Amino acid sequence: MPVTKFITYPELPDHGVPAFTRKHLIDMQRRGQFPRARQLSPNRIAWLADEITEWVASRPVAKTFAKKLVEPEPEPRMTRRA
Repeated sequence: MPVTKFITYPELPDHGVPAFTRKHLIDMQRRGQFPRARQLSPNRIAWLADEITEWVASRPVAKTFAKKLVEPEPEPRMTRRA
């Protein structure tokens, strides 16, 4: 049986999740945009590592940067000195 690894709130950035506030994560979970946390004890929650890994991998590539990555930078022009 595979071992389930939990990720706590302070560990999320170590797994590729931006430093979202707790309130923002709660709002994202309610909208179905982030994996639901699991209740570990009355005052402690955590996320399943596999679900966080899948969420990070599912993030789309930014369009503004994707275009810059595809289009090569123009070569600098060489000027002649007289």
